[in-house]
Amino acid sequence: MPDRLAPGLFLVLLWTSVGPAVAQIDLQELVDHASPGDTLQLLPQRYASATINKALTLVGHGTGTVIDGGGAGHVLALRSPDISVRNLMVTNSGTDVSLKESGIWIDRLAGSASVDSVRVEGCGFGIWVDAASAPRITGCRIIGRSDAAIISDLGNGIHLFNVTGGTVRGNHIEAGRDGVYISNSSGCLIENNHIHGARFAIHYMYAHANRVIGNVTDSTSVGIALMYSKGIQVLDNRVRAGRTHGILLR
Repeated sequence: MPDRLAPGLFLVLLWTSVGPAVAQIDLQELVDHASPGDTLQLLPQRYASATINKALTLVGHGTGTVIDGGGAGHVLALRSPDISVRNLMVTNSGTDVSLKESGIWIDRLAGSASVDSVRVEGCGFGIWVDAASAPRITGCRIIGRSDAAIISDLGNGIHLFNVTGGTVRGNHIEAGRDGVYISNSSGCLIENNHIHGARFAIHYMYAHANRVIGNVTDSTSVGIALMYSKGIQVLDNRVRAGRTHGILLR
């Protein structure tokens, strides 16, 4: 037993002690009381949305730990370097894609963010990385929306904008607009993902010197779209049931 109990862990236990009358725990208060470097062990409860502006690790108990955005804005906004989120569920962000409302928003301040084994569903965009360096998104399951009248009103599963050195590996992505969308980004690895039922499974726009390795796509309009991009290495991917193109080069 360590001499110092992590403040985040203490706060979670304190909140859950009040019993089932509490419908949703104030995650923002737990974050605000934690110190940089702490780990918040989130129990199988329902938590409200939060902005994380210090180096913290959030660890849940699988889909029993639910962070619910209440249908507005981002559910989790990461705005500091070295934040890690793993083994929990994120749901119910806003759905205004013009505002980039997302299940998890990784800000340009959040270098080296790590999102692992997180389920995202019922959100505008699943995970949006906005000009952050070296993010890692691994082992996640992202279920996009299919309730919009036109495809442009749906968000992408994972969206990388102006990202350097990102890793997107081993994720399962369904529905939505595009599975993984990469624009103005370089040095990123998209590897061993399974993408089903999106418009474009993997979609590059003005993104150079990236790698696409070992992915499986099925039941999409286009498997892999390489548009206005140079130096893309495409190896060992499997594209099945592409309705218009397997690989599209423009």
